[in-house]
Amino acid sequence: MKKILTVLILITITTDFFAADIDKIQKIKNPLKRADAYSILGNRYLQKGKLNLALKVYNRALVLRKDKLGDNHKKTASSYHMLGLVYRYKRNIVQAYKYQKKALDIFKKVSGKNSRFAGVVHHEIGDLFVIAKKYKTALFHYGSALNIALKVYGMNNGITGTLFYKAGKILHRYKDYDRAVKALRNAMHIYRNVHGTAHPYMALCYLELGIVFNKMKNPSKAFGYLRLAFNIFKDRLGYKNIHTAQTLFNLGFTLTLLKRYRYALKVLNLALKSFKNLFQKENLHIKKVKLLIKIVKKKLNNP
Repeated sequence: MKKILTVLILITITTDFFAADIDKIQKIKNPLKRADAYSILGNRYLQKGKLNLALKVYNRALVLRKDKLGDNHKKTASSYHMLGLVYRYKRNIVQAYKYQKKALDIFKKVSGKNSRFAGVVHHEIGDLFVIAKKYKTALFHYGSALNIALKVYGMNNGITGTLFYKAGKILHRYKDYDRAVKALRNAMHIYRNVHGTAHPYMALCYLELGIVFNKMKNPSKAFGYLRLAFNIFKDRLGYKNIHTAQTLFNLGFTLTLLKRYRYALKVLNLALKSFKNLFQKENLHIKKVKLLIKIVKKKLNNP
């Protein structure tokens, strides 16, 4: 009963604050300034995770902007883009894509197909198609965003690096290993220049490169990258982290390929401990580690 009352009180407080915010904005006489105020309020709600409230105020901004500026205006496109973001966080990928596509079409008309605004939306649409597991379409949009980023920001920019990384992951998925390595190394060099040598973004590149080189049947090179990834994840994120655990598993797998079974067993036991600290119930991660430990023990018992 107390929990229900607490929830009802929170809903009432939130509703009161929303009404107060709207009341202030509705007093603004200029409709475009009112639309801007709604957008700012929407950003605040979005940052706080109040998605339904964000949706309401972004919609109000969109209605005003469409009425006063028409469809072919950057601010109208911006409203569509922000609504798309809200729907993405609400896990409604179809609606998210619908709004992002409208934003992209407007930005292309108004700002040009190679504008930074078009690049931002291409990037977001790429993320949406990854969530939808439509990786070829995601790769197209990441490629478009990357071409724009290279023109607008240049090579040494975090956005450019992230797009190379995301493209590399998809190329890896499609077994285009040479292009995947090229993209991931580009991301790695950019992250090194932008963030330094010990940033978790660097570790993500090392991890992905290690996995790719194992697929390319080059465990020695894979081991070098995975060891670098582990050292960064361990120091920056600790053992109770999914990236640290995954890196330990891949290190153990690589050491097994290299026939360094005692070292592999030690690393795999660390991976198992990390995964068990992360997940209360046995899942696929834990099952995979246990299976590999079983294989390594057999190799040790039957050299």
